Amino acid sequence: MLQIDARDKSGCTPLQWAVASLMPKAIDILINNGADLSSFTYPDESHFNEIYHLSINKFALRPVAGALATIERLRERGYELDQSDALKIMKIFAIYGLFKKSTDVLKSLYDDKKFVSKATELMVKPDLSFYKLIQLQSKEIEAQTMVKKRQVKYVPYSQRPTSNTFPITTIPALPTIQVPLYY
Repeated sequence: MLQIDARDKSGCTPLQWAVASLMPKAIDILINNGADLSSFTYPDESHFNEIYHLSINKFALRPVAGALATIERLRERGYELDQSDALKIMKIFAIYGLFKKSTDVLKSLYDDKKFVSKATELMVKPDLSFYKLIQLQSKEIEAQTMVKKRQVKYVPYSQRPTSNTFPITTIPALPTIQVPLYY
């Protein structure tokens, strides 16, 4: 009999590795076959190292989109992200430089009408668009993105921008924002 929640030598379950590997379809398969979400804990940064390192070197948007997709899949299946999970995600993003601000990239993005239009529509939380977020200074970002337990809101993966609606090829580089990291 297959033990779907068996832990490996590092103490991780297949579901945790699917999350760390940014594999939403694997998450569905594991949960459909009995993976236990009630005992699930979001993996820490050590489990993301290889995946994020490879992804960021090739295309910086993949880890961000993958993290959001995996979080959405977990949420759809009943997992409630709490503050410690959100902090783990922020720590992972900070480790890989996904929050560093690049003024040249931001300026070119502000001049791109399609990007501005889509970034204005894409809501990070009900009162904060992605466009507003990338314009904030780091202290404002800290205040705007403080996560309270069980108050994280995500746009469903099915409503994410696609290559047809959000031409990623026209974006010169992923804007990154410097955010203070708290442990």
